[in-house]
Amino acid sequence: MRLSLSIAWAIAALICFFLPWFQVSCGGVQAFSVSGWQLASGAEVLGERQGGHAYVLIVPLLLLALLVLLLVTLWQGRSRFTSAVPELVAGALCILVPVIEFFRLRAEVHGEGKSALLGVFTRYGFWGMLVCGLALAAGGIRSLVSNTRHTPPSRDQPAKLP
Repeated sequence: MRLSLSIAWAIAALICFFLPWFQVSCGGVQAFSVSGWQLASGAEVLGERQGGHAYVLIVPLLLLALLVLLLVTLWQGRSRFTSAVPELVAGALCILVPVIEFFRLRAEVHGEGKSALLGVFTRYGFWGMLVCGLALAAGGIRSLVSNTRHTPPSRDQPAKLP
């Protein structure tokens, strides 16, 4: 059950990557919105081509790799522990990358000589990435904790007696 939930959260995070993350407005009027894909590939903003940030692409690539790992784990009936660390890392990146991009874009918009009327606001893709990232990270932590509690002693070490 938990494995299928992780698959659903990873798919949801992948979808949120392509939804609008941020909206830039001028005087309360929306100027443009950008998604994670546009941030990675370099979007055209107000007629100007912006440089892309390739590190943003690590999020969908890691999510795809995690999906493959989760599906293989589910198909072969392996231990959930196999996917715990990648799930935790994917969740952390789903949280960190949008937050870093928000502060980078905000600093760029409010840089020297820029109008005070410009504002950067978060959109539903940003919040979806955060929720999916928290769910993936929580699932990874839960798998790690539950596996360490129930790990039998190794054959080399004798079992501890009470």
